[in-house]
Amino acid sequence: YQRRVHGLVAKRASGGLMSIGGAWNKIDGADPNSDATLIKTAIRHCKEICGVDLSPCKHWLKFIEIHYRRPNGRHDRTVFFIPDVWNHLNSGEVKVYKQVQQQETEVTEEVEVEVAVEGSETGETKKVKKAVQTKKLVENVLVRSMDLSLNGILEYDQADKHEETVELSLFAEAFEELLSLKSAQSVVEILLKKKAEYDVKMEELKRKRDIESEEREAKRKKAEEERKSDMERRKKQEQEEKHMTEEQVQERRQKEAEERKAKQEEEKKKREKEEKERAEAAAKKAKEDSEKKTKTITTTHSTVHQEILEPFLFFDKPVGTPPVPSGQLRRERVESILYSLGTLSRREIDGLLQGVNLPKDRPYASLYYKVLATTTTTTTEEVPIEEAKEEPKTEEQAAVPMETTAEATIEDGEA
Repeated sequence: YQRRVHGLVAKRASGGLMSIGGAWNKIDGADPNSDATLIKTAIRHCKEICGVDLSPCKHWLKFIEIHYRRPNGRHDRTVFFIPDVWNHLNSGEVKVYKQVQQQETEVTEEVEVEVAVEGSETGETKKVKKAVQTKKLVENVLVRSMDLSLNGILEYDQADKHEETVELSLFAEAFEELLSLKSAQSVVEILLKKKAEYDVKMEELKRKRDIESEEREAKRKKAEEERKSDMERRKKQEQEEKHMTEEQVQERRQKEAEERKAKQEEEKKKREKEEKERAEAAAKKAKEDSEKKTKTITTTHSTVHQEILEPFLFFDKPVGTPPVPSGQLRRERVESILYSLGTLSRREIDGLLQGVNLPKDRPYASLYYKVLATTTTTTTEEVPIEEAKEEPKTEEQAAVPMETTAEATIEDGEA
């Protein structure tokens, strides 16, 4: 992410980096403590160093302020402003310039001169090279503006002691901290939405499980009641059979067996009828599908939501060459992001991570934020079937059946 954020910086001839800007001058305004005066100073220096006129920018964000207390008692101040260039400048207007200084310098050059040949009576001459001292204007590059990523600015050397370089490094650290804060807040908002969706899903799943549990309990109670009813019926039947003859008992049991058989036959016919109806419906549907002039095409579309992807991408440090984000963040890394805000408790963080399938009993699990930012939709449409067109027969193909018929006729005649 830091490689995608770019800014214009200045590079001195000595190699040190500095921000675009410079010292205040009276032509900018009488009061150097006024933000309006310092903005004019920034506009003047930016035009001199980069050739970019920032006067159309109406909104300037006062970002950081650095104070110096010199050993001689002088108090200096450096202020960093961020102009709203996105709404006032086109991308094509920003170019890279260099600030040069022309200086007259003595240089030694070799030139060709004609000299007389010694001993020549005809005045013959020859050309020889001779070193002469001349003065030339030489361009010394004082400051060169360059486009540099935030990641490049952050890769500073801690041994740098130039004030301009240290100030630029402080600005880069503060700007990255701002981006980190904004990204972490966006991560919390995303996780809160996912947690709400997870709670709704869990509530719906719990409701379905409760319904299934109630249905199972109702079936169990019904089976229990039927079992008790059957036991009571058998007891009653046994009591009645004690007062009956053997023939009456056999007749009664035979009648019950016939009733059970008739009931089984009825249930069997019912099942066969249902199977026949299902088979007829399937055959009818297959016939309709074969006769219809259209076919069903299912298309899957995947949409990546950048507003979800970007905050996580900021914390996914790319690795390899070229650097490529991994597309995932470990649970402990997501925890540290949420803890950095200082507003969430351990219980709240566990609840948020539970909503994206990162429970606390899986400390080494990863959040695949690219999957989180991707929405897949499936569309189905009916498309007409193109009928195959018969290719016209050539003269040779048309003649083949006639020859075959003639041969067949001759063979029949011989036979």
